[in-house]
Amino acid sequence: QLFRDDRISIDGNEVKAGQELLYKVTYKNTTGKDQKVVIKDKIPEHTTYVEGSASDDGVYKDGEITWTKEKVADGETFEVTFKVKVNDNVNGEKILNKANVVEGNNNYDTNETTNPTPTKPVKDVFSPSDDKVSIDGNEVKAGQELLYKVTYKNTTGKDQKVEIKDRIPEYTTYVEGSASDGGVYKDGEITWTKEKVADGETFEVTFKVKVNN
Repeated sequence: QLFRDDRISIDGNEVKAGQELLYKVTYKNTTGKDQKVVIKDKIPEHTTYVEGSASDDGVYKDGEITWTKEKVADGETFEVTFKVKVNDNVNGEKILNKANVVEGNNNYDTNETTNPTPTKPVKDVFSPSDDKVSIDGNEVKAGQELLYKVTYKNTTGKDQKVEIKDRIPEYTTYVEGSASDGGVYKDGEITWTKEKVADGETFEVTFKVKVNN
């Protein structure tokens, strides 16, 4: 299971870059006899292990933590925890984790926890006559019109209210009325607000500027 603190599960919730996550693996011996138990848990992709966070003498090596308990009595519970930090470069990937438990001759995997992460919006620039071919990095001339496009994709696992703000580039002038999707231009900045972007949905906005003479 996955927790924000030791009591509130956040399995299925969106997580963000830099956020610390506490994982908890719980084994209960219901075999009718004592068992030697080994729990292994591979650190989720797109995260970094928090050094020294493995409980109960868990040993971290090569991206995996191993806990060994020589004797878990019948009816007894063996619970272990560790922490990871979500990597700064995470961008829409899901954070997935499951542990493997060996009790005597039995070997099985736990349930898998899943946490979506947000995707960073993408900005690009085009000639208004062709919004398919990017001109990012190309030379532009005085008086030339540029079409900017900002694309947001919701990968958070739930509906989101989204606000996009974009400041007009220096040395350009906003083309009046060019902001798509109800964008409001004020004091050199355009603001778009969409009350609901469904999970998996893309919200794309555009505007034009003219390069100053």
